[in-house]
Order: sequence, then C-alpha cells, then structure tokens
Amino acid sequence: MSRQTIVKTTAYILKKYSKSLPSLILHLHPTHFRFDQQDGSFGYNSPMKVILEHIRSQTIPHDMLEELFASNVKFYDGMPELGNT
Repeated sequence: MSRQTIVKTTAYILKKYSKSLPSLILHLHPTHFRFDQQDGSFGYNSPMKVILEHIRSQTIPHDMLEELFASNVKFYDGMPELGNT
C-alpha cells in the first residue's frame, strides 16, 4: 500500500493550480499595499501589516477568516491562492 504525502510544498500547490485564478490579490507599492478592488490602502506599519506577516509565514490570520469566507475567497488545498502585482 502506497502512502500519500501529507505535507505539500508551495511549488506543488502553485503547479497544481497554475491554471486557476488567484483568490486574493494584493497590490504592493513602495510605501503601502492594498487589496484588489479596494479604494483605500494600508501602510506597511499599519495594523493590517499582520496579513503580510501571515502571507510570509504561509498561514491565514484566524481573525480574518470570517471576512475571507464572506468575500467568497476560494481556498486551494486549505490556503487561499495568492496573486500579487
């Protein structure tokens, strides 16, 4: 009986869903960032910097899950697939 690998790498996820649209897009600028379709923006030292810290550590902030679900963010293998520009 063969065993399936449980731990999936970022490269594996990106390859598997390479033809899928990203579920969350962040626009990164030198002094601020914003979510796609957002009117305003956040500074890198604002309270919203927590989302960038979670992206860096490849986790989802638990206190944002409700907003992500309400916004119909699609999750790929348990994580939202991110795109950035």
